[in-house]
Amino acid sequence: MGFRYVLLLTLTFLMGAVYWFGWQSTVAEKRIPYLSKTDRLVPDLPPPSPLMAAAKTPDTSSIPKADAEETAMAPDAEADPDEALLELTDGNPDYPTFADRVQEVMARRNGEVFDLRALWDASRQEEGWAAAQDTPEAPELSDAERQDGREFIQVNPLKIESLVPGDRLTLPINQIGQRYAVRIDNVRVQSGNAVTWTGHLEDVDQDHTVVITRGDTLIMAGITTPQGHFEMQARGDQGWIASSATLFKGGDEIVAVPQATN
Repeated sequence: MGFRYVLLLTLTFLMGAVYWFGWQSTVAEKRIPYLSKTDRLVPDLPPPSPLMAAAKTPDTSSIPKADAEETAMAPDAEADPDEALLELTDGNPDYPTFADRVQEVMARRNGEVFDLRALWDASRQEEGWAAAQDTPEAPELSDAERQDGREFIQVNPLKIESLVPGDRLTLPINQIGQRYAVRIDNVRVQSGNAVTWTGHLEDVDQDHTVVITRGDTLIMAGITTPQGHFEMQARGDQGWIASSATLFKGGDEIVAVPQATN
């Protein structure tokens, strides 16, 4: 009896152990996938947008290596050509850069904006005017005035506008076969949106003066030379120059021109 009883207890224990271990394995198999889902604290995210990826990493696969390197080093915007122009050295020692000249030209015209390239080219122009290739249409002149010996000229108004004190320019007067070197001494702003430049002939007595006035549409000049006094008038880019002795109206009236003032 004792032996059978012990054997029965042993078999019962072994069967209980097998059953218990089998149950634990089944629970573990069922629990692992359950825990692997509930323990995720961060939700799944969608893949990045192709546009976002392209914005962060530009595609340079189709660009040659050298060009790609230059593109990477290039600035976002092209350099402003006007900025480079303003930094150029001016020909007038009293105005270190072209920007200094532009500042004065704009100030006397109440901040008027000029074409900087055209103004730069005009400031480098040597002559104040040149002989006209053809006789211009000038309704204000009579037939007699067209034939009184005056020389018709082509004027660049920006050349006059660009002048500042210390500038030098050449004024050709073909009627007497002379080319006078002129130095600008002073610039004054007048009423009625007019500006007057006063200078003198170089290489001769300084009493030989040059006075140029430009308004909205008209440019007038008086030039005193050793050969006499000459007058210039231009509308736009067309004008004339003549000796004052030939400019009479009605036989006794002389055309008024600007004169130097102290």
